[in-house]
Amino acid sequence: MGVQKVPASMIDPAVSNGTEGAGTTTLTMASNPNQLTTLSAARTYVLPTTGVPAGYSISITNLGDFALTIQSSNGDVVATLHVGTIWLMAGVATPTTKANWIVEYIRSKTTVNTTFTFDGSGGTSGAVDMVLERVGHFVHIWIPAMNAISGTSSTGLTSNTAIPAAFRLASSTPLAFNAVRNNAAPTADAGVIYPQTNGTIIVQRNQGGTAFSNSAGGGMQNNFVGVYYAPLP
Repeated sequence: MGVQKVPASMIDPAVSNGTEGAGTTTLTMASNPNQLTTLSAARTYVLPTTGVPAGYSISITNLGDFALTIQSSNGDVVATLHVGTIWLMAGVATPTTKANWIVEYIRSKTTVNTTFTFDGSGGTSGAVDMVLERVGHFVHIWIPAMNAISGTSSTGLTSNTAIPAAFRLASSTPLAFNAVRNNAAPTADAGVIYPQTNGTIIVQRNQGGTAFSNSAGGGMQNNFVGVYYAPLP
């Protein structure tokens, strides 16, 4: 058997760029193929092009919960990374466009504090954290404290804070999917989440009715979780 060359990106330790604020980092073939940063503000990384062979791989890790926009050299947005890691591979030599880069892996997480409001039928709104985690083309959502909200609603609750674009639907049609919670009788456990293309979230009590209540056996409290398909832009 011949000796196989192991890509440098598989063995080189990551280079830490420390804490970075707003601005742009342009990567080249001289850059370490394993990039590590902690963002304190939104920033852009531009992928290398000159001298890049087909099959070249690069990984980028962001430890700060701010948007890291990853662009090809012509300005196309390849992906947006919050807290997490992305692996990319050049599909052609001298890649210049988004289509020239292959996203081999992405895992990215963010936490959004939002207030869910009623549709006009009264009640007490409450601020809660929504935790969103992208794994490939799927986004997992976790709303851990819906019990901060009480009252009733005829069509559900709407978040007043848009989730980051990197976790939104790509389709123009809102998507509904089932979600579960852990605090009520099995007959009331199912819920529905409607992620909107503008990034807001609508939640409903169950599939059989749209009324929302925080009363015993009727509300959405504690670990309200679900998953939806949101392909990369």
